[in-house]
Amino acid sequence: MIKARQMSYLEKHRIYEMFKNIVKALVMFQPPDPLRFVAWYLKRRRYVDVPKILLVAPFDHRLDTDKVYVALNIAKSTGVVTIDRRNVLRRHRKKRTDDDDSCDSTDFMTMLMEYMKAKGASEKGWILLDIPNSNKEADMMISLGILPTHTIVLDKPAGLCGTRTKHDKSNLIYKNLEFEIKMKFRFTLKEINVQGKSVDQITELCLDQILRQKPCDVPFVPKVTIIGPKGSGRFLVASALSKRFNLVNVDFDQMMDQKAATSNRKIAEETAHEWLKKKLTEDSCVENGYVIKGFPRTRADFEWLDSTEMAPNRVIFLATSFPELYSRFKNRCLVKKTGAIMSLNRAVDELKAGTLKFEHLSRYPSNSGKFLCEFKTYCRHLKEMLYYCGDSCSIVTFGDSLCDKVSTYVVSASPAAGPRPRNRMPSRLTDSLAERMLLPSGYEDVCREPELSKAARDLLNALINRDAKRLDNLDFHQAV
Repeated sequence: MIKARQMSYLEKHRIYEMFKNIVKALVMFQPPDPLRFVAWYLKRRRYVDVPKILLVAPFDHRLDTDKVYVALNIAKSTGVVTIDRRNVLRRHRKKRTDDDDSCDSTDFMTMLMEYMKAKGASEKGWILLDIPNSNKEADMMISLGILPTHTIVLDKPAGLCGTRTKHDKSNLIYKNLEFEIKMKFRFTLKEINVQGKSVDQITELCLDQILRQKPCDVPFVPKVTIIGPKGSGRFLVASALSKRFNLVNVDFDQMMDQKAATSNRKIAEETAHEWLKKKLTEDSCVENGYVIKGFPRTRADFEWLDSTEMAPNRVIFLATSFPELYSRFKNRCLVKKTGAIMSLNRAVDELKAGTLKFEHLSRYPSNSGKFLCEFKTYCRHLKEMLYYCGDSCSIVTFGDSLCDKVSTYVVSASPAAGPRPRNRMPSRLTDSLAERMLLPSGYEDVCREPELSKAARDLLNALINRDAKRLDNLDFHQAV
């Protein structure tokens, strides 16, 4: 029986997945010397996680053109080799001395293997365009071990791929081929509806799938860290995850405030790592898992956390723009009895419903200067943390169903990336997050006056003045 503490090591280094892949490779290739093959495989282990993508799209003019641009954008973001059928055939024609351009499936697969070897595709990863184009080629790919980690089918709803024309026969051939591809590579299949989407939007959807691996049947204890600036919903998400998955809720910010109150901030900072390591190695965290908010704050914090035996296996960044953050920061109030923080609009709704009373509310302290200083500090460290995480993190945009979105990332497969110290460059997705989060040049205008509804504005004024009579103009005066 494997103990919970040992499970952390197996999961951190992906030992289960490694042995599963070794067995799969042995069954597929059936080498005469299995031990020598295993030794060779382990030497090439760092190439196991590189993306191997099969990109499929119907014979539609726009989709066929977009498919090429999408493939090039994916290659640019992930560093994989783009392999187009036409390029493989063109290389074949240049090498021939006769005028015979005929090529059957067997010849083409031989040429494909040579092309992939010449381009270093097994080390860099690959994305195939118009390959395979027949059921026989698909079978030969499987027999030769050319197996995709992601099979992405770009599709439109029925009836949106053009009217019935002379291309009906081609479309029928494609539909038959698409069905065969979906069946043969169903375990790596993901269909993407491209209706009404631009090339960049399609690329983002594809990248989001490529950066995630299929769930693997291995033991799993969630160890989650929620990263975001104040006002991004960290408290809400951490509380929801703790209740939903029975995780230990580790509030680093609260711990720092408590320690700073009893001693001073400098001493609290010096002992923070020691306290956190002790907390995360408690039996409750080891057996049930944890969700931590407020930490890591810098890349150095991240590296230290990864060096412990309880390194997080789910890193989730909460993405929201500065105007949204500042609006949430200013438009908040405090429930005295519970200590809960809620938006003024939500407080208005609860006052109207009678589930909350005015005397239970107080204005949430809002120091704009301190908030701005903390946000600038967060932005300064954000890009370093994203560079360190690379593709091993998940990014969730603030909005409706935030907790449900984060929960989905927690229970789904971990991102298809190696250990974090190996990552040096951010993905296209993490780049876009950094751009969105950086402080805008005109932030002074944003900070002047956050927009509020009339009812929320009246509530704010009432809280400021502590004058209950101001509520007479509101619809919820009976609730007070």
